[in-house]
Amino acid sequence: MEVSTKGKLAGTVADLRTHGIGALLVYCESHDCGRKGSVSLDNYPDAKPLEEIRRAVYCAACREAGRNDRNLDVRPEWPTWAGPGRVK
Repeated sequence: MEVSTKGKLAGTVADLRTHGIGALLVYCESHDCGRKGSVSLDNYPDAKPLEEIRRAVYCAACREAGRNDRNLDVRPEWPTWAGPGRVK
């Protein structure tokens, strides 16, 4: 599974679940915003493409202020016990 922190997310929800990942972290990169949030994958089916979820999320604060609400960095929320380069 290839996960890009910029642009597209490759793979499916099942790919992340096999690594113990249950959510996506979302960082707003719009000027003067910097909010962050988490999207739980609990209600998504295993076959759901991650790219579809990435395209559906937006920054509510930026949308309300009339700014670009899609300037987001979306990445897997690694459990505290694991992550890139860590051993389980």
